[in-house]
Amino acid sequence: MINNSKKKGQVQQVFVYMMVVIIVGAVILIGYKSIDGLLSKGCDVTQTKFKDELSRTLFENSRYGSINNAAFSAPCDYETICFVNKTFTESKIDNNIILGEAKQNTGNNIFLIKRRETTPYISVEKMEVENEYLCVNATSGKFRFTLEGIGQGK
Repeated sequence: MINNSKKKGQVQQVFVYMMVVIIVGAVILIGYKSIDGLLSKGCDVTQTKFKDELSRTLFENSRYGSINNAAFSAPCDYETICFVNKTFTESKIDNNIILGEAKQNTGNNIFLIKRRETTPYISVEKMEVENEYLCVNATSGKFRFTLEGIGQGK
């Protein structure tokens, strides 16, 4: 009789361990999904803030003769920002996505690049880029470039 109750206790202990493993696994899975969702929403917020700041800064620095050394935190681990004139010559553009957007005249003229993935970002009217096309790499998580106002633009 003692031997039989010992086996019964061992079976119950195995069941308890299995339940602990299942519960811990579920908690880890739910926690991972929650953190991933928060990071994704954080990226969306960062991108929106970046877009607003960039648009505002470009508008504020459009006055003739204004010069501003701009620095923006790169959103969501983007590595490069590219600017393209609305009128361009395709020989200057070396990125196929940007070239395709420019040829189709989609209006997008600012692009973000992350790990070779190019994302059309926004369209800015009356923006002129010296040499028609410019890409700036992020250094220390920031895009740094100089803005020079030309007034109403061409």
